[in-house]
Amino acid sequence: MKCALVIIEIPEEKWRKDANAATNCANQILDNVQSRESIQEISPSVFLCSLKHGLHEINTIVGLAKVRGLTSRTLFFDQDPSWVVSEP
Repeated sequence: MKCALVIIEIPEEKWRKDANAATNCANQILDNVQSRESIQEISPSVFLCSLKHGLHEINTIVGLAKVRGLTSRTLFFDQDPSWVVSEP
């Protein structure tokens, strides 16, 4: 495996109470990750993690999400993903 896409699901009720819930959650989680250089933040609750140094960063992200009562989904890739980006 080359990398993993980790998605933290922020419940809708949190969005209604706090428009910055995802950003706040992501910042709190990333503050606890030892090596940020292998993590690309796609959006406030979506992270692309390199597996070059193992699963430690993913384990930290998923564990901290679980502690906060948030569901996470992880998709593993055998190679770096190719992105098609469309500008507004």
